[in-house]
Amino acid sequence: MSAPGGARALGAPAEAARALASTSEEEAARDLAGRYGLEFVDVASFAPDPEILKSVPVELMFRYDFLPYRREGERLVLVVPGESPDRLVLEVSGDLHYAAAPAFLAEAEGLVPEGARLVVVDLSHAHETRLAALRVLEELSEHVAGRGGRLELCGVSETFLALIRRAGSRLPATPALPEPGASARECLRGARPPEPPRAT
Repeated sequence: MSAPGGARALGAPAEAARALASTSEEEAARDLAGRYGLEFVDVASFAPDPEILKSVPVELMFRYDFLPYRREGERLVLVVPGESPDRLVLEVSGDLHYAAAPAFLAEAEGLVPEGARLVVVDLSHAHETRLAALRVLEELSEHVAGRGGRLELCGVSETFLALIRRAGSRLPATPALPEPGASARECLRGARPPEPPRAT
């Protein structure tokens, strides 16, 4: 399990899907964590700090299915099952032209879990990113915002970045970097997800 985060590939070739299927879930999680600069936590061998455990009621941990991991200042970092990450990376591979855009939007909306507070769309391997792509990315951003999250683009080509600026879009975008996965890591490091909604 990578804590916290996840990644999904949209439009990936069949060979990549077969390669992913041949690795164990743990190997895939370790690979994704390393690729995006996240810490991998193996919950099978994880032993929480007893002092931190004392500070959290046990019934709360069972009810919400989490373990306290460590303190970062006033913040308590939790380890949760990987099914619903609070940060998600969507890797787009292939054409994102006007004919492909609606299918991309439908698939992407279906992949974003309810609890995702930050969705990073990695466009490093996307092609034909023009106005139709910008339109569906803005729609996806509205979908994510409607669930209390935030969308950021990374791996953005100079051409598409210029289009985003000319169109007056407010989508946050990190330019493509030469090293694979570097712009996604940069985006994940620099982005601050919105605060969780407060109970009223």
